[in-house]
Amino acid sequence: MSKRAITYVNRLIEEGYVYTMEHAGFSASLMKAPKLSNRDGRPHSLPPGQQMPVIPIGCLPGCPEGWSRDPGTYVCPIDTDWGIWFDFTMNDALNTAVIPSVKGMNPITGRPLTGPYLESYIEKCPVHDEPFSHDRLCEKCGFRWPAQNYLTHESTLWLDGFRQPDGTVRQFFFTEDDKKDIASLVIGKESTMPAFGFVFYEPKEKRREIIRSSRNDMFNCVLNYKGIGGSWTQDTYEMESSDEVHTSYCVDTNYTPSAGGDVTLSSVSCGSTSSSSCSSDRDMRIGSNARSFRSKTASVGAGAEIRQTIKSDGLGLDGWKNEASSIIRLYFCFEGQFRQIVADGGVSGIQTKSSGFLDGLPVG
Repeated sequence: MSKRAITYVNRLIEEGYVYTMEHAGFSASLMKAPKLSNRDGRPHSLPPGQQMPVIPIGCLPGCPEGWSRDPGTYVCPIDTDWGIWFDFTMNDALNTAVIPSVKGMNPITGRPLTGPYLESYIEKCPVHDEPFSHDRLCEKCGFRWPAQNYLTHESTLWLDGFRQPDGTVRQFFFTEDDKKDIASLVIGKESTMPAFGFVFYEPKEKRREIIRSSRNDMFNCVLNYKGIGGSWTQDTYEMESSDEVHTSYCVDTNYTPSAGGDVTLSSVSCGSTSSSSCSSDRDMRIGSNARSFRSKTASVGAGAEIRQTIKSDGLGLDGWKNEASSIIRLYFCFEGQFRQIVADGGVSGIQTKSSGFLDGLPVG
């Protein structure tokens, strides 16, 4: 990688990244978690998470031509075997509904993201158009459908994986193995895209805000990650307060996106009870000895089981506006493609004038 490209990446990292994606009054974060393994056939409790830095797509002119440039679009360089989850808890809980998508597929329903529109499944199977039997069971599908294709505060505004009807999800994780890419297997590779999507809706009548839930409410836990190929260590991670309230806040040190690479994060301290308000001093600079990195398309697999129930929306479909209020997109790619994006188009639009139209004028 040329010195010029390295300089661009370092400028981007120092000045261009954010931790919370925002658009039209709504927010979302990508949370990195330990990749869980199956253990004795028992589901896990909710894993802790660390907010990952993302870059507004406007800073990266070299992104592929087919990627959206709409406001609220971001890019995140990633690596294999990250466990991840989506955090929407920084929004007004009572007045937020969100449709998530993973590479163009809704992870709650397994259906392609069309529209997108809020949908409820009360009487008929959306695939076979036949009446459900007991508890939204479609006998042709062989499983019970969720009550709707979106999340509300009844489920808590986060999502850790692909929904299963038994009150668990299969953890999201990144992999190079395209044979494990759930969206490609379900909706067809040609219908996928390397992105997550979050579509937000507001109710027709605003409701009084409630106290937001946190995965960090009940116990404390200290975690240290030793880099890709390393291991998480934990003090109280196995302590459980309930099936769907996590028990920790985390401290992450020496995060390394690529084994043997030069991008590092250090001294990340998340001492707040809200995962969306972590403070940190991060060092992500890329060194001059940067080597060749992966360029394959990232897949999102279904990992270990986690206890997480997608609960019914108490407001009902008629209580939400017909049109979406916000769409946030997050493209993801392995570091090789990310570096190529920077090499192709550089970095732009990072610096802003803090004084606005007063910049350069006599003031004070």
